[in-house]
Amino acid sequence: MKRWRSWIFFAIAVGAAGVLPSPTSAQMERRPNLDPFRPTAEPEGFLTLPSAIVPGHLFGGGAIFFDYTHRILETIEPGVVNRRIDHRTAMRLAGILGLGRFTALHLDLPFILQSAGPSVGSGDPDLPVRAASVADPRIGVRMRAAGARPDFMGHYPKGFGLAFELGGTLPIGDQKAFAGEGQVTVDARAHLDYFFAEGAGLSVSLGWLIRPYPRFILDERFRDALLFGVGMRLPLPMLPALAVRLEVRGMSGFDGVLSTPVEGEIGFSYALGPVTLLAFFGTGFTDGAGAPLARAILGVLVSRRAKRPEESRGLEPLDASERVSEDASAASRSDEAAPSAPPGETAGGERLPLSPGPPANDQWIDYD
Repeated sequence: MKRWRSWIFFAIAVGAAGVLPSPTSAQMERRPNLDPFRPTAEPEGFLTLPSAIVPGHLFGGGAIFFDYTHRILETIEPGVVNRRIDHRTAMRLAGILGLGRFTALHLDLPFILQSAGPSVGSGDPDLPVRAASVADPRIGVRMRAAGARPDFMGHYPKGFGLAFELGGTLPIGDQKAFAGEGQVTVDARAHLDYFFAEGAGLSVSLGWLIRPYPRFILDERFRDALLFGVGMRLPLPMLPALAVRLEVRGMSGFDGVLSTPVEGEIGFSYALGPVTLLAFFGTGFTDGAGAPLARAILGVLVSRRAKRPEESRGLEPLDASERVSEDASAASRSDEAAPSAPPGETAGGERLPLSPGPPANDQWIDYD
């Protein structure tokens, strides 16, 4: 009987070894989202950093971005040198919708159109990375906590503004393309900006990314991470519709260089009514996963703006009766407000002649 039990346990062990994934295969299913680049559809924003301004109830916009990255991931594996994803092209859809006076809803849906390079961490040097896939979408809610509220979208109230944002991703991205986490992630951020002129301002953003379970690229672990970013926008005085934009952003889990990508872009935006054209070029400042050697971005943003107060209603002419009554009331008020003059003098203190006609020899009579 003991011999049969030994054979049964042996068969279960062999079956489990064949059914359960190998460590390498399991590691492939625990990859991080390699490129959490998420541009905003807010016309008052910078690139990925939104401003603290909210668009107003049921106002907002949508945008489409195309970006190309070169060497977005480069690692050195044991026995293999410089394994990297050389080329990657993505399309990103973004939207923003105001809910109430102080709240805005953000949506982001990225697509990987093309990737070229080896499947890093797969154990097979000849296995290519998944070429195309959908990435994890993100939904966020941002609430303005301090600062002047704009009267209409496209107006930048001068001074400081503070907003808090809470967002999360849905695990539908493909991990074999480094486009998904395979789990729900949550992030909380604070955005502080200062606009010192119309359309000219600075922004600082700090946040924290929560991963329920760590992710891996080779032996590098990706856990919860600090999110940070700074942005600047400056319209040209001779052409206010053209604005220069600058942004530096990054994240760090404090586990190593590979999990600390830092990237910066510089570009411009040109406003044509409700349409804004954007173009950026940037590079990574570290060797972290997701900080490419070069990135080029093109985008089109369409916003539904509230009309300016002077555009929404003009000056309405008064009725003739209202105009006459207003003139009469104004005249009566001026008569009541005027001081009474002593006899023989005007309100200005001038002497009056004795008779309606001019006095003889042009002499004025002194009543004193």
